[in-house]
Amino acid sequence: MALGSGNISRSRSVTRSPDRAETRKPDATWAIPSEDEWYKTAYHKNDGATGNYWNYPTSHDAGVSYMLIDPDPGNNATKSGGAIGLWTIGAPYYRTNGGAHENSGSQYGTFDQGGNVMEFTEGVPENDIRAIRGGSWYWGGLLASWERDDVMHSSDQINDLGFRVVNVGTGSVAVPPSDPGTGLRFSLLGPHPVRGEAQFRVELPEAGRVRAGFFDVSGRRVTGGIDAALPAGVSVVPWKPGGLAPGIYLARMTAQGRSASLRLVLVP
Repeated sequence: MALGSGNISRSRSVTRSPDRAETRKPDATWAIPSEDEWYKTAYHKNDGATGNYWNYPTSHDAGVSYMLIDPDPGNNATKSGGAIGLWTIGAPYYRTNGGAHENSGSQYGTFDQGGNVMEFTEGVPENDIRAIRGGSWYWGGLLASWERDDVMHSSDQINDLGFRVVNVGTGSVAVPPSDPGTGLRFSLLGPHPVRGEAQFRVELPEAGRVRAGFFDVSGRRVTGGIDAALPAGVSVVPWKPGGLAPGIYLARMTAQGRSASLRLVLVP
């Protein structure tokens, strides 16, 4: 999300100084990510409790391209092409829609953490200064994991500066019940993005049939699906994507007259 527009000529610094601690409200649902949250989501390889990280938030270590290609071959970002006037899309917008590089996401299924707009985090090096991550369409050299911009004021409004938010809840997706406490829930288990086989956790207040369809980003229904009679309580339902190409998909479950959707990302 970009904030306003304006002159982007400015100095920058990647000098790290001790940050002031920020405290979230205990009942917060959404928040600006901490630097640790932002960093892990952008660069970690999502391979368990390891110290394995990519250099860039496109799930690659080098060679991030600025090209906008359909379909996206991967390892692309909205950024400068190495020379003034060489941009991903150029004037008058410079920024692409979120997820335009659909196969260049992080291993946690996020997009545009490199390029497009630099993003505020909760890091506060000094009063009214926010730590910035990710580079932008203008500052293409700041995409790497070791880069940090910490000279931006929280009041700045320029066209390569923005933010994202994180859901600080449980991460499960609940089907809205007709009355509290019915226990009807649908969520994704295990590592995400998905490789090979996904597992869904389905919680039913009573035995019944569950159906789930899968849709691509254009809304087109794709092959495969779930149709199972399940007992009351919690069940784990496996799903194999078969020949589906890597990318973003929407899973929509219907059960007992209710429905819920969740997003999943398939990777090779």
